[in-house]
Amino acid sequence: MGNSHSSHSPNGSSKGLSRNNSKKEHQEVDKVPKQALPTDLLAKVLTEKSLEQDIQGIGCSVFKKYLFPQYPELGRRIFAYLITQSGYPASSHVISTAHFRTQAEKIIGILTEEQQVSIYVTMFADGKEEMDQKQFSDLLYSVYKLTMDHYPEGPQSCRHIFKTLKAVVDSAVHVKSFTNPQKFLHHVLSYKGPTLTFLRGENDNVFCVGATSEWHESHQYWGAQDCIILQILPLYRVIEKGPKLIYLNTSIRGYPMGIRAGSDPRKPALEINADLSQMTYAGAPYPLYSVEVWGCGDIKSRETQLEIKSWQVKQAEKQRCVKLSAKEWMDHPDRYLLELAGRTNYVDGGDRS
Repeated sequence: MGNSHSSHSPNGSSKGLSRNNSKKEHQEVDKVPKQALPTDLLAKVLTEKSLEQDIQGIGCSVFKKYLFPQYPELGRRIFAYLITQSGYPASSHVISTAHFRTQAEKIIGILTEEQQVSIYVTMFADGKEEMDQKQFSDLLYSVYKLTMDHYPEGPQSCRHIFKTLKAVVDSAVHVKSFTNPQKFLHHVLSYKGPTLTFLRGENDNVFCVGATSEWHESHQYWGAQDCIILQILPLYRVIEKGPKLIYLNTSIRGYPMGIRAGSDPRKPALEINADLSQMTYAGAPYPLYSVEVWGCGDIKSRETQLEIKSWQVKQAEKQRCVKLSAKEWMDHPDRYLLELAGRTNYVDGGDRS
């Protein structure tokens, strides 16, 4: 890697670079004016350091060594991003000085938060549309290290960071998003643990309902002291916090149907209709785009949910394979359907009519 003598052109072809090309490139770098941009000076220094290792252009090993000595994996991913954005193959370990300067200027330029997130995701997803669990974990850990290492009071650490990362990644993978009320009930009611429910409505209105215990249907409000209602977007704020904030009813007649959240049953902070199509906040209705539920319980909560689902599957299978007595079959609607189709005799192994 450190002693590579070839480079790849943006069209994917590989071609060697002669000493003359290298000298020409350095002559161009030396022409940088004294009041040059930071990227010009950085490109010049890295090119010189690479040449000391007999690398023509800027090598990945040099990039990591001098810019990310404490974060080599992050440095490798950033370099790979520069490489692919320049049109080089992802496997290349060398980038030309001109291409490096161009891509570096884009990164340190003024970017929106959405653009920054997109760049990070692209880096850690290795250029693919989606990240797997390990890539997502690597991204979170890199962000954690950068944040904790640069506290004003000095570097900080957390003894449970890997357990925390695993919980976050598992939750992200197992998160459920619903627009169908039956699916919502099927998945949420079988989860025996605390949850975070995100409600995404029109005009980027996002709310979160935090329940410290499992969801259940009732004509009364429920929830422990730490239940909370948050507005996430467009402004972040705590709407309410306390016991008996949550209400769910889809079957009890004579009482409001749907989901409600708030301490005042007569005027709840949030209302979601029974078919999960509309959300009302502070009296203003919004079309509801999605209901997203994150399970925040321990491993036991997840195992309990899986056991319940397994039992439901077995019960459904039993119902499907139930054997009928002769008397039950005589009154069964399937018999009439078969007779309408012209089949009047029923013998194991085939129709002998």
